[in-house]
Amino acid sequence: MAAPACPACGRPLSKRQKRIAAAVGVVEPERIRLQLVERIPIPGGAWVDAVARHMGLAGPDVDGLALGHAIYIRASALSDDLLAHECRHVQQCEAAGSLRVFLAAYLRQVARHGYRQAPFEVDARQASRCHRGG
Repeated sequence: MAAPACPACGRPLSKRQKRIAAAVGVVEPERIRLQLVERIPIPGGAWVDAVARHMGLAGPDVDGLALGHAIYIRASALSDDLLAHECRHVQQCEAAGSLRVFLAAYLRQVARHGYRQAPFEVDARQASRCHRGG
């Protein structure tokens, strides 16, 4: 069973992890809470889970999810690159001004371009490749 989506749950990032977050542009890395889970939770119930699976946003192969300053990562998939990718989504949310605004833009991008080519995803993949230079 998936862990419940709980933005207050999880632990603060370590000093090294905060450096990764800062390297990909997160303004407030100290606000991030990381929760390691067996399966990435999709908040909103069965219908939202089904839609997310259809769009490629959920399923057993999904390794991470950022919701504002809450990051969920499958424990077996944790890596600096994945953390950098999810932290870039935190930065995107910070830049959008709210989780609501970010999610609306993110879902529009996925609907228009598909998951792999959505601009926020392309940007997060780029940031995860470049974070070592930060």
